[in-house]
Amino acid sequence: MSERKDRLRKLFRDLPVEIREAGLLLVIRTLPGSAHAIAAALDRARWPEVAGSIAGDDTLFVAFTDRNSLGRVRRRLLRLTE
Repeated sequence: MSERKDRLRKLFRDLPVEIREAGLLLVIRTLPGSAHAIAAALDRARWPEVAGSIAGDDTLFVAFTDRNSLGRVRRRLLRLTE
């Protein structure tokens, strides 16, 4: 497993996250101060399905160009929490 994926897996296992869909966005809610760490790890992963992301304090928005890409990444992120 790559170091990039290890970082994402650690974050998703250690932090409580809630993942919801909103159009072509995934809205990821977590603890205050944690959204930037998740966004940085996603950026470093360089998943081709991700068009871009923006993070606030406890909320991260991940944008996609189509629903199939959104679905693939959502399933991938949910597997990281297992």
